[in-house]
Amino acid sequence: RPEDGGYEGSLDEFVNDWCAGRICFGGWPEHLRSWIKSDATEMEHSGIDRRILVVSFADMKQDLSSVVAAIASHIGVELSQEQMSEILPKLSFSYMKEN
Repeated sequence: RPEDGGYEGSLDEFVNDWCAGRICFGGWPEHLRSWIKSDATEMEHSGIDRRILVVSFADMKQDLSSVVAAIASHIGVELSQEQMSEILPKLSFSYMKEN
């Protein structure tokens, strides 16, 4: 039911309407902004809750290994250099597209 936040269209229609801000509980950009501190200067330390690690696409493109290390640290996982060397190639867009 639309009046209680339900959505009667298809998933494609929902995603398009959500991204455009045409659903009753707001749009995707507002949802993202609700999780980020308004005065944040660094993505990594910008979550409103310390349990949330915010990473950016730009950071991943620029230095994927640092982002992976930050994610691992955030969730309490230690990665050896050997593990990083094994993981990083599998996180590339070309690898994911092929597999």
